[in-house]
Amino acid sequence: MTNDKASVANSTISKISDVVTGAAGDHSGLTSLLGAYFLSTGKDSLVTRARNAGVEAELKSWFTESLPHETSAETVTALVPDTVLDRFASETGLTKSATIEALQEQLPKTIHKLRAQDDFIKT
Repeated sequence: MTNDKASVANSTISKISDVVTGAAGDHSGLTSLLGAYFLSTGKDSLVTRARNAGVEAELKSWFTESLPHETSAETVTALVPDTVLDRFASETGLTKSATIEALQEQLPKTIHKLRAQDDFIKT
């Protein structure tokens, strides 16, 4: 029970810290990290992850919409591996929850921008 209370307390402190510091709105290079990650893994890998997670239709809409809509935290965590989210959080100084929150907006936009880049398509 103590671990549950500690976990809730840590989560609450992280959320308060994110609000106070404005971390959720400060992308701190997150978009660049995200773009570099997807350029290194390629479109096929992303489509496979999306298909396996049941979000392929949403992903494909990001390729075609001129202004893709924000996605869910569940979609972010399905498309970006946990170890990568941890690395992004560490490199940007954001909490993991702030990283996921920022990626809800940035992921669709980044994928949309990458859709025509040869490096992304051919990887």
